[in-house]
Amino acid sequence: MAKQLTPRQLILKARFYRFFGLVFAAVGLFVLMAVFSFAYKGDLQLIAEEPAAFTIVFIPFLPSFVLAWIADRATKKAITMLENQSKST
Repeated sequence: MAKQLTPRQLILKARFYRFFGLVFAAVGLFVLMAVFSFAYKGDLQLIAEEPAAFTIVFIPFLPSFVLAWIADRATKKAITMLENQSKST
């Protein structure tokens, strides 16, 4: 069974995930630019013509989206725990 985290630990966890989410977003941007320049030679019309290219645009940002989602869940859980603590006192 998992150990129950305190609100402070949850907030730190959320900040950690948000920071690395931003790092992965920046890396994803560079990967997107590299794929776009090498595979499509900078032609936007080719992306519009190929449906698979639309998904290729979002793949480098998937880790960032997942980390942002996890950080949001941790923040909401911490806020709920803090509200419950304030109601009980």
